[in-house]
Amino acid sequence: MKEKLSVQILKKDFKISPQGWDVREVDSYLDEIVSQVKELENQIGILETEKRRLENVNKGLELKNEELKAENSKIKSKTSVSYDPDKYSNFEIVRRIAKLETAVNDVKQVVDEIKNKS
Repeated sequence: MKEKLSVQILKKDFKISPQGWDVREVDSYLDEIVSQVKELENQIGILETEKRRLENVNKGLELKNEELKAENSKIKSKTSVSYDPDKYSNFEIVRRIAKLETAVNDVKQVVDEIKNKS
């Protein structure tokens, strides 16, 4: 695993020369940077954990979605009634309903006759 940036910064050594940087100032600045980098690394860890959790939730939802699609297809296949609005006028629809009512009444009449014979 790659060493964290905050650790790399802490381990970094600078050459000192007579005209060079003030060592205390450089150390103080690096300490501030390390502190900020550690915060960012912690946030990254938290976000990666949340990302994994959400990916798992998403997988579950995708599976549920596929199940619901399959169930929806089954229901549609059982209840599908084709109706082309351009094919039937209102008059034609009313005529078909009247025929269906007549057929239902005929079936009721036959059932009643069978019941009366029994």
